[in-house]
Amino acid sequence: MNAALVTGGSQGVGKGVVEGLAEAGHSVFFTGRDAERLKVSEESATKLCGEVFGRSVDHSKDVQVEALFEEIQKKYQLKLLVNNVWGGHEKMVENERFTWIDSFWEQPLHRWDSMLTNGVRAAL
Repeated sequence: MNAALVTGGSQGVGKGVVEGLAEAGHSVFFTGRDAERLKVSEESATKLCGEVFGRSVDHSKDVQVEALFEEIQKKYQLKLLVNNVWGGHEKMVENERFTWIDSFWEQPLHRWDSMLTNGVRAAL
């Protein structure tokens, strides 16, 4: 059986991709870090036709990513990968100040690390 994987598929654009693939009848795995959001997204997408499986995965943790691919490969052949995961949205308030809107050179280093680790590296 064939499957698709959408990283970061529990909200936003990723959730829309999951729902579109499910509506088209695909078996879809998707990832997110918020268990409640995963559950809600899985329930709503499942109603659209295809099999939908939400999985809690932190894409900065190689062990979690490898376990996901192993799970998929036990029953499915991965035919489509949508790399939608991104990082850097955590800890947007620093010292009681909202820093997300600051200029890029004023962003805290942890945000750059998160964006590169969870965004760029996860696509690898």
